[in-house]
Amino acid sequence: MSERHLMGGATRASKPGADGRKPGRNEPCFCGSGLEYKRCHGAPS
Repeated sequence: MSERHLMGGATRASKPGADGRKPGRNEPCFCGSGLEYKRCHGAPS
């Protein structure tokens, strides 16, 4: 079983630029980590 399946993660991941917008801060991160975008790739550097 995949980790995403075990965690009950989202089945659809948003990729930045795929449809011309960034994912919302509370949407699942596009990398598939299962974290919210704001806590993963959306975190300030």
